[in-house]
Amino acid sequence: MADVKSSGNNGLMYFLAGGLLVGLIAFGAYYYAEHSSANRADVTISVSENGIAIDGN
Repeated sequence: MADVKSSGNNGLMYFLAGGLLVGLIAFGAYYYAEHSSANRADVTISVSENGIAIDGN
């Protein structure tokens, strides 16, 4: 017969594993957003005394 106390420990184990999984997914999304090439500018615009310069990389 199953012990009631071990059943409660299984619930805690699933809760911790779920929290860890959610944390890993959130960190992965943050890391991808910060390091993806979509965030890099392909055009540089500078304004100086000589006028406006636009450089398309």
